Amino acid sequence: MMKRIRPIWFSILLVLAIYAVAVRFSEFQEILSLFKNAQPAWVAVAIILQIGTYLAAAGVYHDILHTLAFHVRVALLTRIYLAMSFLTHILPVGAFTGSVYFTRTLKRFGLSQGQGAAVSLVAMVTGYLAFFTMLIFGMVYLIASRAASELPVMEMGIILGSIVITFFGIDRMIVHHVRITHLLRHALEVFRLKERWYLLFDRLATFMTDLAGGRLLFMQRKRAFIRPALLQITVLLLDALTIYVIFFAF
Repeated sequence: MMKRIRPIWFSILLVLAIYAVAVRFSEFQEILSLFKNAQPAWVAVAIILQIGTYLAAAGVYHDILHTLAFHVRVALLTRIYLAMSFLTHILPVGAFTGSVYFTRTLKRFGLSQGQGAAVSLVAMVTGYLAFFTMLIFGMVYLIASRAASELPVMEMGIILGSIVITFFGIDRMIVHHVRITHLLRHALEVFRLKERWYLLFDRLATFMTDLAGGRLLFMQRKRAFIRPALLQITVLLLDALTIYVIFFAF
């Protein structure tokens, strides 16, 4: 059954990717026309800064995997991150496509899907931690420079609060995964579903157990969050510098 399903999903993703490229083809043409008139020296600087962004992002995943005692070369992780970024931008489903590709790729190297999901989750948490840090510094700067009169503080607070609540909810689900899987198992027995549902449940239970194990390792080594968070800040700064340099190029 699974062998029949996989080609179907691959075909669907391929069609979606072709559609996304076709829809954005005019945007690609506009970008190319802009770069034809750009100053080559500044474009070269922007490319170097962007390469630095990819290396820093790969370093985030390298450090997180190192905490799980799983070692992958930064060069390989950089290529994986580039593929993740491409998928995330072509099929932007809440960064889901990139995370699935990441866990699937590392599974071939021996990392379980649950641990791969834990790595993706920690990368997202450290990314938002870096984002919050930069945002707070930005707000302090705007207030100090008296340029914060137009700042939508309430809207920003609602968005940030929603992000925090979402991650807290996911974390609680991971912590109480045994109780959740027990309830799901009981539901399967009550409704007397077919055997394939039990197989899916077993895969979900294993996934949740691995995810909880990855979370526990990071909670035991809270300093493991520091370096990835600093690298995430580096990613944000290099991205900002790239945009700044692009203005000089045009």
